[in-house]
Amino acid sequence: IALAAWAFATSRSDLLLATALVAPAALLAGSWLSGRASREDRRLALTDRLTGLGNDRHFTGELEGALTGALGRWEPVTICLIDIDDFKGVNDRFGHQAGDRVLAGVAGCLRGDGEAFRIGGDEFALLLPGCHEGRGERVAESVLERIASTRCSHGERVTASAGLATFLRHTLDRRELLRLADLALYSAKRAGKNCARSYRRDLDPAPRLHEGLPRTSAASGVGELVARVSSRMGFTSEHVE
Repeated sequence: IALAAWAFATSRSDLLLATALVAPAALLAGSWLSGRASREDRRLALTDRLTGLGNDRHFTGELEGALTGALGRWEPVTICLIDIDDFKGVNDRFGHQAGDRVLAGVAGCLRGDGEAFRIGGDEFALLLPGCHEGRGERVAESVLERIASTRCSHGERVTASAGLATFLRHTLDRRELLRLADLALYSAKRAGKNCARSYRRDLDPAPRLHEGLPRTSAASGVGELVARVSSRMGFTSEHVE
């Protein structure tokens, strides 16, 4: 409107009025464009350019927010780490363009189940808020089936492996949750690949919390607390520990 008033001004007073309108309008438009560019820059900074999924930085922020909210509601959150099997062989035999097409195809298989991210070269993550361990395993198995059934441009089937860990079930710490999911992923690789595994205590080389503690009254008190919480909340003693 301001530009139209300026263009069709027929007198000096009209021109002065139109100019007075154009200046703030231009400032407003410039501010809007600057804000839009800033939002776009932030979006790009959190997006993997090849696949269009969120990147590692985006995943870290979303996971932190999901765990904070879940702790307040005492709800589970499952994370699923997915790694393409023998991806280096695809690049070596068919070239990096074929590898990029595989990455884009795998990304497409992840969409629709939780929030998907590409967090490394051939590693992806699914964030599943409110999802318990059993449902997380079913989601992971469905994703792996879609990946294995996808027709790749280089003519060979591609598979992937998945490792899962669940907040509240396995740990209350974000970094520990990632470490446990990574242990489960390596377990899936050792089991022959193209499968999903959830974290189990026997996968962890780290000692259990109570191992090596002297049998003091404090240590006995911890054991008694574990027993009481287990009984009251219906969790296993290993979970409570």
